[in-house]
Amino acid sequence: MRNILPCILILVYSTCFSQNTNETFVCPPCGNECDKLAFTKAGECPQCQMQLEKKASVVPIRKKAAILLFPGVQIIDFTGPYEVLGQSNFDVFTVAEDSVLTTNMGMKIKPNYTFVNCPDADVFIIPGGNVGPSRKDPKVVNWVREYSKKTDIVMSVRTGALLLAETGLLNGQTATTYYGALSDLQKQFPQTKVVFNQRYVDNGKFITTAGLTSGMDGALRIVEKIYGKPSAQMVALNLEYNWRPKDNYARASLADKHLDEIFEGEGHPSIKSVNLLNTEGDTDKWLMELEFAASGSAEELEKTMENLVIQKAGWKKIQNPSATRSKWSFVFGAEKWNGELKVSPIANSKNYKVSVEVFKMK
Repeated sequence: MRNILPCILILVYSTCFSQNTNETFVCPPCGNECDKLAFTKAGECPQCQMQLEKKASVVPIRKKAAILLFPGVQIIDFTGPYEVLGQSNFDVFTVAEDSVLTTNMGMKIKPNYTFVNCPDADVFIIPGGNVGPSRKDPKVVNWVREYSKKTDIVMSVRTGALLLAETGLLNGQTATTYYGALSDLQKQFPQTKVVFNQRYVDNGKFITTAGLTSGMDGALRIVEKIYGKPSAQMVALNLEYNWRPKDNYARASLADKHLDEIFEGEGHPSIKSVNLLNTEGDTDKWLMELEFAASGSAEELEKTMENLVIQKAGWKKIQNPSATRSKWSFVFGAEKWNGELKVSPIANSKNYKVSVEVFKMK
């Protein structure tokens, strides 16, 4: 095993990630596993030390990957997959409706092609970002639909799933997206089965990924599908990316999603400012601690927070007058959850510490 490992690594690079070459070298038949290997340079076989022989010339055909761009595109949504596929020796290029555009963070970009002259590709990537205007533009939607039909694999990143769904190509498919857009995907496209707890969803031709860096996991999945798992592993190692396909971390599966509604948007006139102190947990529990500057007493702030919980989250209060915390219950799908709220003064300060905790009932 120790002797064959260098051969495996050389084979991976020579067959997948090297530049085009007209020369291939092989080991003279020696009865070992290295008889099956091929190399791009002359020299000794790293396993049996025999001199390599030139084989018939080969010109590998590079796979092509097109990445859609649009005004307001999220930078990592397209640069992450670009880097992964580029490392895998794909011929990667960008395409947009216009010749120059600005990303969501102000980066100016000149795409390689426009809709008019874009060549065909094997893989098509649809990143996320501010997809609203593109979703409303029939020209963009129609182009994405028709171009997707010509490719072998189509992958969306983040809210790119909403644009892809707009084409109708996700009807009857399973899909995911950025945790903040999952409800939109579910409500607006009822013919698509939405998944909350996966980093990416592979339907065969169509792959949808969750947010931001998950686009790299989706791209590595593409490399795995085309070139095999060892090739994807080598790309991840070269990128110093901790690729764990079995771990399947998904932001939307974490329990803090039950707290988002409480602290989103407008609070209450008595609450002057809020400062996050700590937020941590996992899929089954979450604790969020905040510092509030508010007028009134701790009891009044607790009552204000209880009203926000009722209005925004729709939790039901559990009557427990002797407790030092307000206790709540709510249902998420088939799951039963409890929540607790506590307000306490901060020493040597006029501010208050508000702790909100949720945990799934067993």
